[in-house]
Amino acid sequence: MANIRLRSIIIKLQDCLSNDDRERLHFLLGDDVPRRLQDNTTLSGTLSIMQSLFDRNKISEQDFTFLINVFEEIPCPHAVNLLAEYKQRIQTKLPNQPPEMPPLHDEVFEDQEDKSVSRTLLQQTNNCCNYQKNINSNNTNINPVISNVQNKNSLSSKCKEIQSYLYNFRINKHSLTIIILLILIFGTIILIYIIKMTDHNKSNSKLKYDYVLEEQQKKNNKTIQLLNEPILEKNQQANDQLTLPNKKKYNSLVIEGREFGSAHGTHFDDSTHPYFISSHYLNGILARDNDDDLESYQFYYSSSCDSQDMITSERHGNQNLSFKKDFQFDKNEKIQKVEGHYLNKTIVFSNGTNLTMPIITGLQFYTTKGHASPSYAGEEGVMFEEEYEGYTLWYVTGRSDEYIHQLQFYWYRTLDID
Repeated sequence: MANIRLRSIIIKLQDCLSNDDRERLHFLLGDDVPRRLQDNTTLSGTLSIMQSLFDRNKISEQDFTFLINVFEEIPCPHAVNLLAEYKQRIQTKLPNQPPEMPPLHDEVFEDQEDKSVSRTLLQQTNNCCNYQKNINSNNTNINPVISNVQNKNSLSSKCKEIQSYLYNFRINKHSLTIIILLILIFGTIILIYIIKMTDHNKSNSKLKYDYVLEEQQKKNNKTIQLLNEPILEKNQQANDQLTLPNKKKYNSLVIEGREFGSAHGTHFDDSTHPYFISSHYLNGILARDNDDDLESYQFYYSSSCDSQDMITSERHGNQNLSFKKDFQFDKNEKIQKVEGHYLNKTIVFSNGTNLTMPIITGLQFYTTKGHASPSYAGEEGVMFEEEYEGYTLWYVTGRSDEYIHQLQFYWYRTLDID
């Protein structure tokens, strides 16, 4: 067991060595170890080099100065300190220290570092007892009784001091363990408290943010509703005035109808179609929706001239996934009256904002021959209608994005066009 302690120190100092330290160590020992060990710079290779130094008597339990010098040359200060401390420790041991450790050592301490301290102290205790026995059996003094008494008193006092030190050391070790456990428990409690407070603050912040967002949405809806009320009231008043066919005479060639709805969305104008000319007139409708009873529209325009083909407007609104309804009047059949609805619809945008705005729906056309197109009405709102005696529908303008927010009809005097 003489080399076990030194080998233990060598194993510990392996943790201090980086890859560069191992390469420098192997290179420095090139003349003292076989070449095959020198090339293996892993942990296994370094331990094999240490074993080779033992085998070649370069180092031993009593003399490992060669190894200290090597680590000084690398340099690796931590390894040098470990070996120097161990060297100083074995030099301060008693000269008659027995090679074997007494059984009492294994019962005192469990950890390797503490075993070293207890081993030295217990060995001193046993040596005291051995000295006492030698004095009792081999004393050749002229006055053996006085000598024995003095030696016994001296050795007994020394043994008591050692035993007292061991007892105090054990008490200090247990006290330190208890203090560390208390620190760990207290730190854990503080950590749990901090985590809970952080979660609580996050929860409060989220609730506050949701509340502020909800209040802002309410304010937005209220503002939009206040802005739309005058428009809806104005349209309602105009509709009340036109409940019966408008009998007023107009002298202009074209009448610009009223604006039904609100000024949301992007403006469109069917008369800007590249093939639209003055002889075209609205003659049909293509309606689409997405199961929410709100339509998108395309309009068909026929021409009074036989040489002109029918054209189709761009789609107004983006409802196109569910179904479509297609209707056209006979050629030369003119529309003299329009009916529809506009209603306030709450729309949820992709960013989570809710806005309430007027949407046009439920258009229906009536011709001079008494025919009517199907009513594409879903959810009913405020009804509107428009008709001018002696005029028929020409084309449509308005505003739209995902839905149709506004429609305005243009009428022309029938006799002049004909």
